[in-house]
Amino acid sequence: MDALSHDEKVAYITQKLDHKLTKDDNAYAAWMATSFAYEGQRYMLFKMAADSTGYESWSCDEMRDLIEPYSE
Repeated sequence: MDALSHDEKVAYITQKLDHKLTKDDNAYAAWMATSFAYEGQRYMLFKMAADSTGYESWSCDEMRDLIEPYSE
């Protein structure tokens, strides 16, 4: 996955979400809203969206690695 461009990663994740969520699902809307944010802010924004729906302890290392590959 590291060799993919940001746009290719967005397309990959969006395709996966298309199979698991409806387009009016909050998680899908959060992804669409945050996927083109500045690098370094994407995962934080996505996590804030999850937190706002009651998933305060939500985290996903795989998602963070895909959308913020250089985060620590």
